[in-house]
Amino acid sequence: MLKEQMREHCKPLILAIVDIGDPISVEFYDALYTVLPGLNSYERYLLRPLFKRALLIRETELCLNQCSVERRIPPSTYDDCMIHELVPMMIAELKKGT
Repeated sequence: MLKEQMREHCKPLILAIVDIGDPISVEFYDALYTVLPGLNSYERYLLRPLFKRALLIRETELCLNQCSVERRIPPSTYDDCMIHELVPMMIAELKKGT
């Protein structure tokens, strides 16, 4: 699906935020949930490139905690390696810069 087609599934406020393109903080993102009934997958997809570091870390950790790939040592699949090793290492490195 093209981004233009995704826009058809987004609320006007989200489209305006995406079009402006300013970086989004944790506080701003959380505030969206106080003025909107929630965000759908299309809206979250379009907003993610705008995440500031702290929001990127938080949302990555949130998504990572929802993954259900069994941990194997050593990792035997790419998914296992990404979920249990590489992404947590990247998050740790990102946190060093905050």
